[in-house]
Formats: sequence, structure tokens, C-alpha cells
Amino acid sequence: MALTTRINLDLTATLTSVLDLVTASAPLVQTHQIDLATGTGADQADLIFSDTRTLTASATEDLDLAGVLTSAFGATLTFARIKLLRVRAAAANTNNGVVARAAANGLRPCAESGMTAS
Repeated sequence: MALTTRINLDLTATLTSVLDLVTASAPLVQTHQIDLATGTGADQADLIFSDTRTLTASATEDLDLAGVLTSAFGATLTFARIKLLRVRAAAANTNNGVVARAAANGLRPCAESGMTAS
């Protein structure tokens, strides 16, 4: 199976400050694109996992990225490296969502292809 991946990061922010006669503005616009080909080396990826999870208030969940999760096609996934981890809470979420690394064997921050994971 082939996996083609494109990661786009578009950041637009503007800091403003109202002064006596004018409003000062400091705009920031950054765009970064990363393309990953199929494979297991640098600038490559071969696995993807996505899911929707529902947790009750104050509940926790551990996701084992080595041999427990399955792909959309039912294959067992064992990730050697993580290129991107995206976690998003629903708009109606009323609790703080915390993504944390397990002390013993959690996902370590890394830098590859200009990305940082934590």
C-alpha cells in the first residue's frame, strides 16, 4: 500500500496595541509545507491512524502505538517513528484536554523534517 502525505502549516497572527494617536500592529504570516513519500526513511511515512474518541469527564486513555491500534483496513499498526500527532477537542468540550507522555515508554519529542512532536 502507498501513502502520500502533505502537511501544511499556515500561521497568521496580528498583535495590536492602541497608542495615543495610532494603533500599532505587528503581523506574522508563516507558511510551511512538508511532503512525505511512501517509506520508512527520512522524509517518508508508511502508516496513518485516525479515530474519534469519547472520554467522560476526568477520564484518561492511553494509545499504544506499537501493535495495538488498527488501520482503516484492519491491519495492526506498529509505528517506528511519529511524524505528526494531532489531537483536537470538540468545541463542546467542557474539560481541559491534556496530552502527556508516559514516564516509562511515552512518545519522546523529536525533530525531523523541520517538525517537532511532543
